[in-house]
This record gives sequence, C-alpha cells and structure tokens, in this order.
Amino acid sequence: MKALYFAYILTILTLSLIPMHDMNINNNDKFNHFIAFFVFTILGFLAYRFKYISLFFIGLLVGIAIEVFQYFVKYRSTEFADLVADSIGILLALIVIFLFNRLIKSSKEVLLFNINLNKMKEEHFGKKTSY
Repeated sequence: MKALYFAYILTILTLSLIPMHDMNINNNDKFNHFIAFFVFTILGFLAYRFKYISLFFIGLLVGIAIEVFQYFVKYRSTEFADLVADSIGILLALIVIFLFNRLIKSSKEVLLFNINLNKMKEEHFGKKTSY
C-alpha cells in the first residue's frame, strides 16, 4: 500500500507539472483537484494510518507545494481555487474515513456483545446438546 501511495504522489506531481495542452481535462480542473486529493488522503490513511490532523496537513502541504512548483513553470499557473478544491477533497475524505471507522467500531462492538451474551447463556444454562 505504501508503494501505491508514493506512486500516486508521483502521478499527481507529474500531472500537475506537464503542460495543460497535453492533458484532456475538459474544464473539470477543480473537480480533478478534489478527486485527486480525496484519493490521496484515503491512500495516505490506508498506507500509514496517520492521524486525521496529520492527514489534513500532509495533504495541504502537498497541495501548496504543487501550487508553488506551478508558479515557477511557465506553462502552468498558480490558483488559490485549486488549493481550496484540494482542501475540500481532503476534508471529505477525512469525514468518510471517520464515518467508516465509526461503522467498523460499532460493528465490532455489536459482534463482541453478541459473543459475550452467548458465553453468558452457555455459562448460565449449560451447553446445548444436539439431538
């Protein structure tokens, strides 16, 4: 998973620095930023289990770095709106991760409760015998 995460980072950097006319983006630039950083954040969590705040700042720093690099590339431009789209993608991914973790945690708690309930029944009533 870590190799996939770094490959994804290299892909984002490459796509961010090549000339725009070489890419077919169909005027979906902000949506592309949103999706790229949504996936970036999910992969970062899966690869490293970073804390939410760390995931946010790592994503934000990568977004800022890309915009700074683009400032120095003559055929690309720096846009604050790109950073906003990146941040929205990061935040939505963090919400999805948080909700998924809560769902998994509550599912485990229900499962453990059922297992403990069955153990208590067995201890109190004895084990069932099959007929």
